[in-house]
Amino acid sequence: MGNYYLGGYSFINGENPYEITLQNGPDNQFKWSPLFALIMGGMVQPDEQRTILGLWLLTGMAAFSFGLSRWCDLTRKAPFYITFALLAGLLDLVVSMSVNQVNALITGLALLGIAEYRDGRFFSAGAILLLGSNLKVYPIVFLIALAFPFRTMYWIGALSAGVVAFLLPVLFVGWSHNLEMHIAWFHLVLGELAVDGVLDILSAFQRLGLNSVGLALRWLVLVTSIHTFFAYFFLAKRPDWRPWITFGLAAMLLLSPRTEVFTYVLLAPSYVLMASWCAESGRGIIRSYAGPLFTVLAVAIASCRFTDPEWYVSESPYEVVRVVGAMGYWVLTASILGGEILRLLKAGTADSSCEEQRTLNRETAANNSIDPYN
Repeated sequence: MGNYYLGGYSFINGENPYEITLQNGPDNQFKWSPLFALIMGGMVQPDEQRTILGLWLLTGMAAFSFGLSRWCDLTRKAPFYITFALLAGLLDLVVSMSVNQVNALITGLALLGIAEYRDGRFFSAGAILLLGSNLKVYPIVFLIALAFPFRTMYWIGALSAGVVAFLLPVLFVGWSHNLEMHIAWFHLVLGELAVDGVLDILSAFQRLGLNSVGLALRWLVLVTSIHTFFAYFFLAKRPDWRPWITFGLAAMLLLSPRTEVFTYVLLAPSYVLMASWCAESGRGIIRSYAGPLFTVLAVAIASCRFTDPEWYVSESPYEVVRVVGAMGYWVLTASILGGEILRLLKAGTADSSCEEQRTLNRETAANNSIDPYN
């Protein structure tokens, strides 16, 4: 929170928050957008910091909880393992909020934005996902995926929110400083793609001395995720949202070089999403085995808080358990989505064959009906 305050205070006072905070070391550099800097700068009230901090924590937890409630009805009777999945998710939420990070807030915004899209409210979906991406770039993956097929109101919502996010700081710091800081922020975000990883799949296995394994898995996740994530959404007329969301979140954590212990709150909603999805499945094998397996992985990830004495150190070798757990979520949901893609492709091929046969039958009938003496 000190980094947030310092970056925001510097921005409002006409300084470069990305350079000012870098003096305290790369780990303490302010890396967020000018809009986020404006929000944090406006919260710098020395006499009221405890109240502001409390409101910040409540905002993050409320967004997380409200976003999750749009996807799961926890008031209904459910299998016992959903309780453990929920507790694991809440534990990761507490871990992230213990350092006052913005991850819980953007997780909630991502869930809300996708839920709005699912329910046909495309303007608000685009606006919410753009806002979440402005606060931290992770939701941009869903923002881009939902942009195609083209829906006018979705694009209008995203563009409107983008314009507001860009222009709002102008009212406080002026056009020139705002534009300069946006350019600096874009350069910083792009530069983050080339930095050494923290708790992504490659860096985690490198710390175990398994460089080639980590590199191979990274390329596997990268190539498979791009094709599966977008192909499924393009092919599915009625997407099975919860596995798709979980697949995207797991892939982001495995690939992002900025993944750390406290970022795992991004996957925390999926503990409950996939447990409830399995419980509602019409297939007995999924209800009996997949649901408990998802929950075991969730508990393994969240329990690092108690089983690793240095749980707050993302570079701790034991934290590879989180990476393995996320990999498990990725593999299981990739299997679900991959199977559905194959089914959709087969159905499309069968429909094409039937249509070709119908066309051929019509042409044959037409030819047979021609009177040669006419």
